[in-house]
Amino acid sequence: MNTTNGRKEPKYRLVENWVDDAVKAGKLVPGDRLPSENEFTSMLGLSRVTVRHGIKELEKSGKIKTVRGSGSFLRDGSGVAVIPDRAKTGQIAIISTYVDGYIFPRTIRGIEEVLSENGCTVQISFTNNNSNRERKILKSLLSKDDIDGLIVEPSCGTMPCYNLSLYQELMDKGIPVLFFNAIYPAFEGKVPLVSLDDRTVAHRAAQLLIDAGHKKIGGRFKLDDAQGMLRFEGFQDAMLSSGLEMDNRRIIWFDSYASRHLSDRMDEISNRLKGCTAVQCYNDEIGCVFEDLIIKRGVRVPEDLSIVSIDDAAITGMVPVPFTTFPHPKEELGKKAAEIILKMIETRDFSGGYLYNPDPVMRGSIKNLLS
Repeated sequence: MNTTNGRKEPKYRLVENWVDDAVKAGKLVPGDRLPSENEFTSMLGLSRVTVRHGIKELEKSGKIKTVRGSGSFLRDGSGVAVIPDRAKTGQIAIISTYVDGYIFPRTIRGIEEVLSENGCTVQISFTNNNSNRERKILKSLLSKDDIDGLIVEPSCGTMPCYNLSLYQELMDKGIPVLFFNAIYPAFEGKVPLVSLDDRTVAHRAAQLLIDAGHKKIGGRFKLDDAQGMLRFEGFQDAMLSSGLEMDNRRIIWFDSYASRHLSDRMDEISNRLKGCTAVQCYNDEIGCVFEDLIIKRGVRVPEDLSIVSIDDAAITGMVPVPFTTFPHPKEELGKKAAEIILKMIETRDFSGGYLYNPDPVMRGSIKNLLS
């Protein structure tokens, strides 16, 4: 508690007091951006939760306006937040994890198409899902300070991120940031996201197997990106809500490196899936490699093992038994991301994201055990 005039008051009031003092001293005028949460934490010795509470109270009182992806701004006496515009450069930065694969080229093509139609040029960088590479790219963007907005896919989204302050610095400069495919947990609900609704889609994928009478279901999920965790959570929710046993021995985790060396683990995977009648795969790339390897071991799909996946990649139709999958919006997602970043640049308080929840593409990889 903070003490004022002999009375104790909540610590979050320190944030409000700081703003009031800064206004009285002429250090903060209407339209000025408030310090970031990290800066308040350092200046006032408060936790992020306390600082966030203080900022919310300032917004409730009408003293400030918080713009998702940009920061908090002081309102004038009439209650209007005068947010200064940045000089437009017509350049938008895109940071993606990979340049190849069946998702990324089409998503980036969608982004480029919409941005070019609107007279924007695009700077594209790739991190190879490496946080150090991501850091270098962000520092370069900050030093050049020549972009109107950033569309970014996080690197190693499930791992602790040491680049959050760089993203915050970009937003503090008034540069809108939009995430696609996934988002760092620290920014969830604060910065817009355009993505497949991974948790819901994975829940529906598992439900297809459950509705077909499968009870012993294994899973293969990626542990070093946020999509992998969300898809696992959806799978887990479907299993538990249906009263089925969640056996961790049937869940096989892998990272970006291991996904390229699946054959090295097939003995382990086969042992862990023993007794399962179905398996849910993280995505179609893993599903196709997995199906090819188990068929070579004499396992029949779907007679011995049913498979369901996510993404609806073209390669899905090239395996011996094309499997049921939920389509990723790919190019459509890219177009939506571009449309949203343009709105964020034009209207500073625009804060909309978008989640896709498509219907499955039904094929012959699920055996109905109830018929």
